[in-house]
Amino acid sequence: MRLTRTVVASLVLTLALIAGGLALAAATLVRSVGDPGRVGAVAAAELADPAGRRVAAGIVTDRVMAVAPNQSSTKVRAEVDAALADPKVAALITQLVTLDRATPAFARSVSSLTARAAAAVGSVDPALGRAVAATDLRTSLPRIPTQLPSSGLVDRAAALSRLLGLAALVGVGVALLVSGDRRRVMWRTGRFLLSATVVSVLLFFVAPIVLGHVGGDSWQATGVALRAWGAPLVPWMLMGAAGGALLLMLALSRPPRARGPLPA
Repeated sequence: MRLTRTVVASLVLTLALIAGGLALAAATLVRSVGDPGRVGAVAAAELADPAGRRVAAGIVTDRVMAVAPNQSSTKVRAEVDAALADPKVAALITQLVTLDRATPAFARSVSSLTARAAAAVGSVDPALGRAVAATDLRTSLPRIPTQLPSSGLVDRAAALSRLLGLAALVGVGVALLVSGDRRRVMWRTGRFLLSATVVSVLLFFVAPIVLGHVGGDSWQATGVALRAWGAPLVPWMLMGAAGGALLLMLALSRPPRARGPLPA
């Protein structure tokens, strides 16, 4: 009878942890790249980073050279990079990427950004300033921040994370009630939470460091975006780590005489 309970509890817990893993993956999508409120922050982070500015400057330079092929691309890029370093220009871009591109507000903001950039460049080179004024910056803006998934996908992911999260909690609760060895249930659940935290840290904070050392500007800009997307997840990572550590301590806190072998 005890063996049957242990097998059932182990099976239920395994299914619960699989559901929990899928729920965490869906919740990570919703709270990071699926959150439209983070687009402005990601764009600001990229424009504040030298590599991110160089990537954006390269995109805008290509657009300027398309309307002013006689200009020096090196000079154009230097001027565009300097313009992007202007906090007022960066603030305009950050505002732009949060607007619906079909609205009049977006068109007005694009005009304001173009005029400001053209004035900044034109003060040094009037001909280049006129070229910037004739550039359609709307074709450059979509590539500056990381793009969001479709709203339908985000909504489905949010619903899925709630459903699977509830299933995971119920499954762990059933496993604790049914199992003849609750210490093993707490050990496996705690280890799962710590592992999920480690994976999140590796993805959003360690991978950007690696990308910054082994890749070029595009890879470094991707790393900056990853850190910006992952910033809202830090409190959840801390709670996951604390919950996992607590469960592991509870699993090991039985009196010595009651302890069996360390769970696998």
